[in-house]
Amino acid sequence: MRANLLENIDSRTKLVGRNRFEALVFSIHGRQYAINVFKVREVLHLPELTVLPESHPAVLGVVHIRNQSLAVIDTCQAIFAKKTLDPLSGILIVTEYNHSVQGFLVHEIHHIINATWENVIAAPEATGKDKYITSVLKINEEGATSLIQVIDVEKVIYEIHPAQYDIKVSTNAASHGVLSTG
Repeated sequence: MRANLLENIDSRTKLVGRNRFEALVFSIHGRQYAINVFKVREVLHLPELTVLPESHPAVLGVVHIRNQSLAVIDTCQAIFAKKTLDPLSGILIVTEYNHSVQGFLVHEIHHIINATWENVIAAPEATGKDKYITSVLKINEEGATSLIQVIDVEKVIYEIHPAQYDIKVSTNAASHGVLSTG
């Protein structure tokens, strides 16, 4: 199933011009979440992990994939401050953002959702500025409507390693919740 997901990611990136949004749906402790497929490089079983002493609590360690070392982030720990039950049985979503490659450990991969932007809802203000949800997808599957939260990958990465990014927030942008990098 994962092989089919990754084979389709490249062809799916062409949907941007057609007012479409695609997200990879995964689960953490039985709840479904999503990540924008544009940030996903690949999905794989967690390879051999090297633990790093004195690292951020959400960083499980590093792995070596395709001649590159990358940090493995316990997504559950980063978002909920709850450790993953069994990290060795997890699935790694390798992402790239701002020239940084890292892996997010999740419990299970489900499928890719292809939605219109009309089905992407801004995260409720009640979640607060310190939460890790960027939006909510409204999905109709098998006659039932469900809401799937889209994880704010950039926020998770920034919280773990803020010095890695030169983030500039103008007073005007901050009042609208907009961050610019560079």
